[in-house]
Amino acid sequence: METSFFSNGWGEYYVRTKGATKQTDAARQQAAIFGLASGLSARLRKALAPVIGIRTDRKLMYRLNDAFRAWLRRTITENTMPPDNIPSLEGFCFYGKPVNSYFTGLVLAERKADGFSLDISPLVQDTMPANDKPVAITVTGISCDLENKAETKVYETRVSMDAGVEQKIDLALDRREGCISVLVMSVNKLAVGILAASLD
Repeated sequence: METSFFSNGWGEYYVRTKGATKQTDAARQQAAIFGLASGLSARLRKALAPVIGIRTDRKLMYRLNDAFRAWLRRTITENTMPPDNIPSLEGFCFYGKPVNSYFTGLVLAERKADGFSLDISPLVQDTMPANDKPVAITVTGISCDLENKAETKVYETRVSMDAGVEQKIDLALDRREGCISVLVMSVNKLAVGILAASLD
């Protein structure tokens, strides 16, 4: 649709037309990526509200948005990332130190058809409370359906860890094609971070 502008000057009439602004395919694609990333970020933060609290930290929101956007941009526009892995989310810290720093070794998360299996190394002694009480570990699994924005499922298990003790956790999770699965750990409410994330 064109818009016409009329003017009169020096005894002459002039007409100027302005065409509608057209959005390029690349711009539309980036807008779609931004919208999908923001939506997934909001759904994940809402699902984790009992763990991370109702926080109004916009920096956290922007960091998580950016992590999703980085994955979507590479997956959709560059097609260079395996669809079953989301590196930009793995290791993401909601707050506190990286959760792996609280243990003597890496927390190993093995993906299974029906969820995740975790092998947790003993706690670093310095992370133990002064009163030697067990450390509370909360593991949360979230499944977000990409097509159905209303379908976000949350699974949670809690354990207490003593010093020098290894722990194995099996977490059931409804892993279906077209869903993003995210595994999150909280260590004594001091730190919360993502251990694993994948697109099934």
